[in-house]
Amino acid sequence: WNVVSGRNAMSSFIYNATTKELRKLFWILYEVVLGEYKPDLYILLDISPETSLKRKSNAGVEINHYDNAEFKELVRRREASHEFLKYVPHKVIDAEQSKEQVYADAVNILDHYLLKEV
Repeated sequence: WNVVSGRNAMSSFIYNATTKELRKLFWILYEVVLGEYKPDLYILLDISPETSLKRKSNAGVEINHYDNAEFKELVRRREASHEFLKYVPHKVIDAEQSKEQVYADAVNILDHYLLKEV
């Protein structure tokens, strides 16, 4: 079985594990709750807060309450994403590239990963 899912434990870590004690608790719960069902791979589309906000603005996409946070909070979330990845199997896609290249990179990773499973 292959399951592709957007956000899950990573989002919980980014938004909730904001102190050393909460990060420690997070990883305990991660092991207990997910057990043998932990994801085989996480993919991060890594983009700076500046580029992300600029692209949303240029595309006419409404800025939501997540994006409307203080800039230092947006930076903290990106750093938390990278912190999370230290402990799980992952691939990082440079999302500063064109959306076409980001898409191609994502397809490459998924093709490689899913085809090796067959």
